[in-house]
Amino acid sequence: MGILENAGNTFLLHSVIRANSVHVWITVLGSKEIAEKYTYKFKLRKMLDGGGKMTASWTLPVLPFHERPKYSDGYVTIEPKMLLEFCTPIEMEGIAKLQFDSSYKICSNVIGRVGI
Repeated sequence: MGILENAGNTFLLHSVIRANSVHVWITVLGSKEIAEKYTYKFKLRKMLDGGGKMTASWTLPVLPFHERPKYSDGYVTIEPKMLLEFCTPIEMEGIAKLQFDSSYKICSNVIGRVGI
């Protein structure tokens, strides 16, 4: 889990790793009305041997922490085929594992007003 403070709000990055997929979502410690003011961008990246890079990205709504369902369309779902494309094999304490490079950004849906 990751925690981010932004504009006076606390956002939580959640993830669940299952046998057939990885799910990622972001919640805000606040009401549904506060959550509706934000979206998030989630990116997967992989550097390629030739110097290029491969990316996949999603833009989804932030969910209110206390009202979130067990599963929602606001979750990033990464299927096994995509995971294998983006993962790098590593060994930790003698155990083979897969690692992927990801990032996220909180975006405001509020359009500012310009006063005259």
